[in-house]
Amino acid sequence: MGNGIHTAAAAQAAPFFADGQAGLMPFARPYKATVANHDQVSFNQLHVEMARNATGDFNPFHDAIKWQLIRNNRFGAPIVLGFQLEMLLAHAVAQQRREALANGSQPLPVPRFGCYRFTFAEAVRVGEPVEVEVKAAHLGRRHGGIISNRVFLRKEGRTAVAGRVEHRGERPEAMRLDFRPPAGLAELPDHSWLAGGRHFLKHRVLQASDAKNFLAGSQIAPHHYFDDLEGRARFPELFPLSLVSSALLERAASSGYDFMARPLVYAAHDLNIDLQRLRQLRDGQQLHLLVEGPLATAASREHLRYRCLGLLSRGELLFVADIRLAPLSEG
Repeated sequence: MGNGIHTAAAAQAAPFFADGQAGLMPFARPYKATVANHDQVSFNQLHVEMARNATGDFNPFHDAIKWQLIRNNRFGAPIVLGFQLEMLLAHAVAQQRREALANGSQPLPVPRFGCYRFTFAEAVRVGEPVEVEVKAAHLGRRHGGIISNRVFLRKEGRTAVAGRVEHRGERPEAMRLDFRPPAGLAELPDHSWLAGGRHFLKHRVLQASDAKNFLAGSQIAPHHYFDDLEGRARFPELFPLSLVSSALLERAASSGYDFMARPLVYAAHDLNIDLQRLRQLRDGQQLHLLVEGPLATAASREHLRYRCLGLLSRGELLFVADIRLAPLSEG
């Protein structure tokens, strides 16, 4: 992945990738039809441990010892976190757009929402080389202005993760909640069950140090988002969303779920985040995670689907994550 510091001109062209006030991003149709192919990278166990510790993910699939205790584990090694791989893809899109947007002409308001859709076809093992592919950006006027890229993570020529990264001005339908979040979230005990057992509550404090470790574990230089000497700090979009993994695991653990005998893997993620509220996040701020499910899914009767909400202390919605899990035999 490229680690160069983006220039002031590039930051001005794509301000939703830079800390500061929202502005305008250039709009051009069409983009030059290019594909960004990055050098192969591989994750070692230290990368995985950094991401696990940063997010609180204790899934035994990622554990250097416990992976061997999982029933019928066909992977043969610890595997990389799904959110690590997504962070790698999202950052590659940001890098590609910085270069492409610098050549834009017509202005378009900076999108308010980030939308990520990922499908997991194969797990990525520790030490296994992977390659990131970012397709050329597509721009449109729908949804208050939209810019999107298709992305792929490949290993040995096969697709391990496929997805789409979008930024838009109009609120996604997934972020139109059908209930009012409870008042006084910060005062409610951790691991509470709310609304008659509909939601599991997990409190989390957002730490810049955790975000930096998550970035480093995803093989991205934290300097792109944080620099103490320059007084620059911006939580990457995928970091608050990555905390969903620990909330899901803690919800399952609280119900006595047997992770070794009934292992699950990610099948798909549908992630939506409010970029304006993301830019306002500060070190030490509280985030409240509500986990709802399992919900009905049309994908497969074997799949489990959960909806996870990230709420700020006054109940403001930061993100909605729709997570589909599959038994190991299907993943």
